[in-house]
Amino acid sequence: MYFVLIIYLWCQTFRMADLVVNIVLTIYVCIGTLLEEKKLVLEFGDSYITYQKEVPMLIPFTKPRVTYVALSITAA
Repeated sequence: MYFVLIIYLWCQTFRMADLVVNIVLTIYVCIGTLLEEKKLVLEFGDSYITYQKEVPMLIPFTKPRVTYVALSITAA
């Protein structure tokens, strides 16, 4: 959702004031996303850290899919 907001900000016609506003809002969104991620780690702990490893923060579909392989160990 944040990524769509950033794209929307930068896909408009520009004047100097628009450029300054877009830069400030882009920085605000990036910093806010980082702070939100930290808050969610504190709230949900290890389960959210696992989620972070599987799902990208801003740009969807940029992390490779994680496949889990079950290993079976047999006693000899």
